Amino acid sequence: MPAYLYCLVTSAEPPPALSGVDGQTVRAVKAGRLTAWVSDAVRPLPPTADRARAHDAVVRRALAVETPIPARFGQLFADDAALAQSVDARGAALSQMLERVRDSVEMTIRIPVPAEETGDPASASGQGAGREYLERLQARARHAEGVRERAEFLQRRIALAARAFIRESSPASYAPPAHIVTLSHLIAHDAVPSYRHVLQRVLAAEAPPGASISGPWAPYSFAELPHD
Repeated sequence: MPAYLYCLVTSAEPPPALSGVDGQTVRAVKAGRLTAWVSDAVRPLPPTADRARAHDAVVRRALAVETPIPARFGQLFADDAALAQSVDARGAALSQMLERVRDSVEMTIRIPVPAEETGDPASASGQGAGREYLERLQARARHAEGVRERAEFLQRRIALAARAFIRESSPASYAPPAHIVTLSHLIAHDAVPSYRHVLQRVLAAEAPPGASISGPWAPYSFAELPHD
């Protein structure tokens, strides 16, 4: 039976009757010095919202015990033995990864940025259409530069304000369709209230409306288990 992987921990076992993807019972598989939280699965395993939520719920239960190395949705192995062999082959590196994120959690900041002015340059017609087209391109370039500069300024302010709490930072990502800048920080689990308090003040004073802080999460951005 294929084994579906949720996360790796040092030795903690899942609580009895914990259900995962498709309602399958989550169990522990020893893999060298580490323990994998897995369940039975069938191939193929297409992603759905319910399956993604079930996967995350299991990882969160692990996070309540110790900081795990989370697996992304959909990591399947031929069976428990194949999973254990794959993990054990990378045991030293994975143990170091677990040690690096020990007692830590991931926090995520999402900052909306002004959307680019819309309009189809090709719609310009008649006399002066060429000039209008160039002016529109120039306006879009100025807007994009302004967004970039504002995002970089907010990143610097956030990093400065939360420097006492941040153990690691992931590179900022910008999703143009949603116009959201996303930042992730690895911080100590017990620092979450203080971190949140400091960041809320910065965002309220300097970020556009709609900026948010979410977490704590398992450290997907900092200690994700790679695919084979």
